[in-house]
Amino acid sequence: MGAAKVAAVTRSEIVALHNRLRTTPYEANRVLALLSVMFKHAELWGLRPEGSNPCRLVKRFREQRRERLLTDAEVTAIFEALDRTECDGSEDRSPLLAIRLLFATACRASEILELQWSYVDGPAGEIVWPDSKTGDMRKPLTQEVRELLDGARGGRVVGNPFVCAAIIDKAKPLAFGTLDDVWHRILRRAGVSPCGLHAIRHRAATDIANSGVPIQVGMRLTGHKTASTYLRYLHAEREQTLAAAELVSKGRATRLGNSKKVVQIPLKGE
Repeated sequence: MGAAKVAAVTRSEIVALHNRLRTTPYEANRVLALLSVMFKHAELWGLRPEGSNPCRLVKRFREQRRERLLTDAEVTAIFEALDRTECDGSEDRSPLLAIRLLFATACRASEILELQWSYVDGPAGEIVWPDSKTGDMRKPLTQEVRELLDGARGGRVVGNPFVCAAIIDKAKPLAFGTLDDVWHRILRRAGVSPCGLHAIRHRAATDIANSGVPIQVGMRLTGHKTASTYLRYLHAEREQTLAAAELVSKGRATRLGNSKKVVQIPLKGE
């Protein structure tokens, strides 16, 4: 936008910026979304007339879904790498705890990094985030989560309310960048191709869906407010897809009779 005044920015300038990023459509659309929020706030603050958001009606580029589902074998390798790392002490225990909690809760990374001990309600069997991305959020305290938190209580930093403390300054919460760096080192140690921390949430949501729980329960477990958003996080595993395709194929063959029977098609004139 350069030095343009916020009130002077036009839709054509937004379109031009969006088009300059067309070779990276995902980035282009995220920039457009960010600008839309900025201009919405500009209206709220009286810096632009109401209803004048220049991002309105700008068509987004089609995106190819960036799908990355951790397989069972990869998850097994990751947990083995976590166990080895904890045994040899090559990484601080705080980010390792955060990674395990991400798998156990299907939380966003920000929610685990912001998790405070006061949010844990043992008697009620819940963790309550008062201000998550989607507002007040509650998740059940499973046996797995209880054991992780009980194991971490012994190393709790006095004066630090956060479950996952920073590595250097123990009075602060663990930083996202630190967690992300440790995650990628764990992936290398596990022999798993690189992926972001959000791949853990995708995998956890898939596990929840494959367990057969109703969508409403799955949404509660993942913290999603809408079914459409929840369903975007679900993936059918390759083995399940192949098995389903084989089942459909065999069923069709059974209905048609002998699947190996050659069907004679008469030639024209016969």
